[in-house]
Amino acid sequence: MSKLKVLVAVLAVVALLLLPTAAFAQPVPPAVFMGTAYLDNVAVAARTVSVWIDGANVAETTTAADGKYYLMVVGAFHGKTVSFKVAGYDAAQTAVWRSGETVMLDLRATTPPPEAVGLVGITLSPERGLVTTVSGVGFTPASAITLTWAGTRVATIPARVVAAADGTFVAIVAAPTITPGGYMIRASDAAPTPRSAERAFTVPDLTGAKGAPGERGPIGL
Repeated sequence: MSKLKVLVAVLAVVALLLLPTAAFAQPVPPAVFMGTAYLDNVAVAARTVSVWIDGANVAETTTAADGKYYLMVVGAFHGKTVSFKVAGYDAAQTAVWRSGETVMLDLRATTPPPEAVGLVGITLSPERGLVTTVSGVGFTPASAITLTWAGTRVATIPARVVAAADGTFVAIVAAPTITPGGYMIRASDAAPTPRSAERAFTVPDLTGAKGAPGERGPIGL
């Protein structure tokens, strides 16, 4: 063998030794996720569905007209928890990334309620008696309202009270006691950062004034 051929053979061996190990590694099959994306319980068209692993956005796609999505997630994330967002809002569903696996998964996300604006407060009409109308302002729109009487939840009319789009509500409360005194009526909403307000209500003394003594009865036999 000529010196030239020997040199070429040696260089070829050296080049192979210098190649990174990854060059010979087999590609990792991706994980596939598919299903329907819902926002506020409605299948959404032409909205972004994104995949998040360890806080990083690793893939995204756009939903079809019927809300269907198809995502191929390439990488080496075996065993990692996969989170999803629909139109930028967190989906309630998660999955686990496994190479080569196809996961059928419907995604459901909810838009947060609008934030409350202005000062929060309630008024009572009347402020004395056994029944009163509670009117609230400044509560979180679309949030459920809980009314309490001296710290204990009290029944209302309507039975379920929800703040309107402008943060107001109206409910009727009947005093759960006839014991005279002052009691605090408190209203609180169910927002992530609850808003609340309270006001004093008075239950009057219903016994009335003492009457005049009656006539003396006949003497018994």
